[in-house]
Amino acid sequence: MSIYAYLCREAKRITEQSLSNFKDRDYWVKTEHERRRKFIDMLGLTDYFNNKLEPVKPTITGIIHRKGYRIEKLYYQSLPGLYVTGNLYVPESFDKPTPAILYLCGHSFNQKHAYQAHPRKFAQLGFTTLVVETIQKGEIRGHHHGTYHYGWFNWYSLGYTPAGVEVWNAMKALDILQSRPEVDPNNIGVTGISGGGAMSWFTAAADVRVKAVAPVCGTATVESHVCKRTIEGHCDCMFWINSYMWDLTDVGALIAPRPLLIASTERDWIFDINSVRLIYEKLKRLYGLLGSPENIVLVETPGGHGYTEGSRKAILQWFLKHLKGVEVSIEEVGDIDESPS
Repeated sequence: MSIYAYLCREAKRITEQSLSNFKDRDYWVKTEHERRRKFIDMLGLTDYFNNKLEPVKPTITGIIHRKGYRIEKLYYQSLPGLYVTGNLYVPESFDKPTPAILYLCGHSFNQKHAYQAHPRKFAQLGFTTLVVETIQKGEIRGHHHGTYHYGWFNWYSLGYTPAGVEVWNAMKALDILQSRPEVDPNNIGVTGISGGGAMSWFTAAADVRVKAVAPVCGTATVESHVCKRTIEGHCDCMFWINSYMWDLTDVGALIAPRPLLIASTERDWIFDINSVRLIYEKLKRLYGLLGSPENIVLVETPGGHGYTEGSRKAILQWFLKHLKGVEVSIEEVGDIDESPS
């Protein structure tokens, strides 16, 4: 048997076994804490969770005023010496604390600029929105693609994955949002595309403060990554250190029954649509078992890796419903405006 055949066999076994036994509702409630502990361990974050750290104190470097909202340019240290850059979009008119969105960037260059239309639209809809950049791709120096670009497989033997760092940075961003007087700390959602989509899954699974989540083009099974070789196009942060042999459905089980919208496209070659459908169907059963089948939705649109008008509108509609309690049609919600801020 070749190494590839062996890895494919094992990956298929992981995917098939994940959520193959749904047991009963009490099992999922009683084991949630232990399952979350395992996931945090596979992200390499156990020591950070167990040690009390100083509160995050962001530094505001400038403010840009726009019609109906302002942008606060900021950075913070998620750990001593680990800087994270971001922009905070704050609606100018509100009579009570607003719900908030944490937008996690995908792996494009000029990240805050590349994705600025999304936080701007959220701010225009009344959400205080923080967009934060990943290591390496934005303003933050460092190595995010260790194995992907440099073959640093020693990262994994050391129990390190950049997924853990990005999730930790996201959790510190949640701290910042909760500390803001403009924000309702109990109404925070997370979204992002590609690597940001994967980090949306992971952050919502690790942190119960996330009330609703909408990962975009960041969903796939372990089997599809290995057997269809989509792993060859992926960044290191797509993968936790899989010492407990989990699939993404196990991660999703830590989100359930909180609102989860999965947005994917039919021709995304690095996130196989058939594996997306499998994940959705398994989690749909679990959401039903937990009494909230309406809290999970799959939005499947034509096209390749990226946003579509349908996915963008569905995400806006999703957060309006679950964070603001506002029901609007797809036509009413409108699309984002791609013109410069």
